[in-house]
Amino acid sequence: MLRFLSSSRDKGKKVIFSKALYVEMKASLPECKCSVIMNNGGNSAAIRGRLLAMRAFAAMLVLAGVAAFGQEHRALTLQEAHELVLAAIPGPTKRLPKFDLDDFTMPGQERFFFVEALWDNPKGSVVYGGYAVDRVTGDILSAATCREEQSRRLRTAQRRTRKRIGLSDVAYQKARHPGPMCE
Repeated sequence: MLRFLSSSRDKGKKVIFSKALYVEMKASLPECKCSVIMNNGGNSAAIRGRLLAMRAFAAMLVLAGVAAFGQEHRALTLQEAHELVLAAIPGPTKRLPKFDLDDFTMPGQERFFFVEALWDNPKGSVVYGGYAVDRVTGDILSAATCREEQSRRLRTAQRRTRKRIGLSDVAYQKARHPGPMCE
């Protein structure tokens, strides 16, 4: 049974009634600050002990969730890797005739997505560039020279992507890895 108290001292509080106890909590607070008032003949020490144990267990679950959230992040998807490569490529290049991205794999290099930027070049190579995208960190390296791609637009896209996958700055620093065949 749920009812509002009408006395001026208890204004704004809710009372939840059960056989053995009343639990008061302020309706305006998001966290529950509870106080136990025993009904006649109840075992107050046992009830308080149970409430204390429940609060400790809830706190443990919250802390475990926070710790797990701080350490867990997911890997990039192929779509996210393509978005990062597009952020690394200059704007005029993306307007070349039939510009497109093509991905491929390399045996033993599961940590990376490999992406080629291609265009329709009738007088020469159709490959603009080959890139290795780290699935964990979002770092982009030139697949041929092992040079890390850097630009303001790419850094912005990487920050946004790392936030989306749950990779903190500290975890990013720990997860950094040399590119494929760059060791």
